[in-house]
Amino acid sequence: MKNPEISIIMSAYNADKYIADSINSILKQTYTNFEFLIIDDASKDQTLKIIKKFQKIDKRIKLIKNKKNIGLTKSLNKLSKKAKGRFLARMDADDICYTNKLKKQISWFKKNPKAILLGTSGFKINENSRRLSKYRLPAISHEKIVKKLIFNNFYLHSSTMFKRISFLKIGGYRSFFLYSQDYDLWIRMAKEGRIGNLSDNLVGIRSHSDSISSNNKKEQVYYAILASCLKYKDLKIKSFIKKNFFDQLKLNKSIAPHFNCLSFLYSESLPKKYRVSFFSLSIKEKMYLLKDIKFLLIKIFKKF
Repeated sequence: MKNPEISIIMSAYNADKYIADSINSILKQTYTNFEFLIIDDASKDQTLKIIKKFQKIDKRIKLIKNKKNIGLTKSLNKLSKKAKGRFLARMDADDICYTNKLKKQISWFKKNPKAILLGTSGFKINENSRRLSKYRLPAISHEKIVKKLIFNNFYLHSSTMFKRISFLKIGGYRSFFLYSQDYDLWIRMAKEGRIGNLSDNLVGIRSHSDSISSNNKKEQVYYAILASCLKYKDLKIKSFIKKNFFDQLKLNKSIAPHFNCLSFLYSESLPKKYRVSFFSLSIKEKMYLLKDIKFLLIKIFKKF
């Protein structure tokens, strides 16, 4: 049997509320030449039982069990090493994708053979999969996406598909990033090859009280700012592998303007001692923020 073209990778931990919907959305894809690698990260609920039930129904599902919880970053790297597909596609255990997602992405890659990463737009959905709003991510050029990545994560993680060889070449997800590991990955992939996005709404990103983004917002922002600062000056991550890495960033003079801008943009998610007001920024820093004027205006509008 020939290797599948796509390897879908999913890490699940205590996801029994939503994982059935997520798995079903993959199995209903119009594009069928894929394998579905799911790792149970030592769940304590019914997650493993649900995965096994689906595995009996569809042989494309391959189950890996962690004896102890190792977290999302290490689990995804573990899955990527077992994958056989030319492309890796991400899917979180609480999100869903719509039936033509894989087909549209593979078609795009065939038209753009030099590209290595592709995301899509999508919907924000609730616990019952009802659409609440749209994540509007336009189909813009590689160069414009790179500019947007300076300040924020342009991609919806569950929407992404990327070339496995490129992913492995740059070392995959960096294990130090407990959160925002995807943002750090996109920044590094953008240096490796062309990246793109589809404006089609092909995924549903679930918003609920148990999600990582809801429970670990502060830590997620810390790691996102670190990823952006590492890109800004090509800093070595080894210099920041300490518990107080955010304080180290704040004291690093070489990245001060960039760090200050990020601290303003994400101030609502930071402790009071790290917050920066728009009025305290220098003229140079305010001009620097104009690199992504739309994102800046959205942030300012929210603050005032």
